[in-house]
Amino acid sequence: MALELGTADADKIELRMTPPFDVSGRIAYEDERALEASKIVDRDAAPGWPQRLLLGDELLPKALWAQIGGDDSFKLEKVQPGRYHVSAFFGHTYAKSVSLGSKDSGDGTLDLRNGPGSDVVTVTVSANWCEIDGTVSDANGPVSGATVIVNGNIFMPADSNGHYLVKSLRPGTYRAIRSRKI
Repeated sequence: MALELGTADADKIELRMTPPFDVSGRIAYEDERALEASKIVDRDAAPGWPQRLLLGDELLPKALWAQIGGDDSFKLEKVQPGRYHVSAFFGHTYAKSVSLGSKDSGDGTLDLRNGPGSDVVTVTVSANWCEIDGTVSDANGPVSGATVIVNGNIFMPADSNGHYLVKSLRPGTYRAIRSRKI
């Protein structure tokens, strides 16, 4: 429950306890390219590591994992009510959208504060990755040894010619890119 307090107290707040529940779902593909990209095996993953889905609780430092079956289905057991950010680790795809029944979240967040009811969760995956390619320079030309910072958490070193390339970005708006010499 979200409470906004200002100049008045919040009185007589009633919190309803909801027991854990199971959530069933399926993976959908944005297009044929996403289907093919879902089959790409990540060389950096542990051998035999299954394709999986992650639900990260927006308020608590916990996450739920579900293995994605060969029929593109998944099941999460004993889910606590809450709002969850959805991530897919499914080949070279990302979770583009998530819906509960016919209701699309619009922002990739799955609202399970009242449980799933009888609805199925659908996670649509995409392979439409983007990249940023450029050069770091100053008044004297390209800067060697700079690091480009994207969204405050992606660090990409520039090469000796000041060139950098940031790959595998989801489509969207990114905060200002800045560079600094290390």
